[in-house]
Amino acid sequence: ASDVYKRQSVAYFVGTKVFPSEGTDSNWATVLRVGGFAMTPFVFDILHLSYFVLPIVWIWFFCTALMSVNIAFNYDSKWKSALVVAVSMVVFVVPFIVITLNDCAVYWPETQEILWRC
Repeated sequence: ASDVYKRQSVAYFVGTKVFPSEGTDSNWATVLRVGGFAMTPFVFDILHLSYFVLPIVWIWFFCTALMSVNIAFNYDSKWKSALVVAVSMVVFVVPFIVITLNDCAVYWPETQEILWRC
């Protein structure tokens, strides 16, 4: 559940501060509510059906997130909604890639002791 709060907080900041529009009159609760509905495709991700279903779930999530951003921020352009969704997703994908490429381990800064390994 905290992942939803983090994603929607980033989407709220990007949508209201970085890419605002004239009709953007949104609060955090609206973005959280509409964005929570956009996360529904991940129900199939919890089931771990197969790796073939995962790309479909992510495409479905991108489409629902695009619609929820468009509704929450009252954008006229679908491209602006896609930009907000893409920037918000990059904030979460880049750290995942860095951790994965770094031997997939989290180290303690002073001693370099491995705290967590996947």
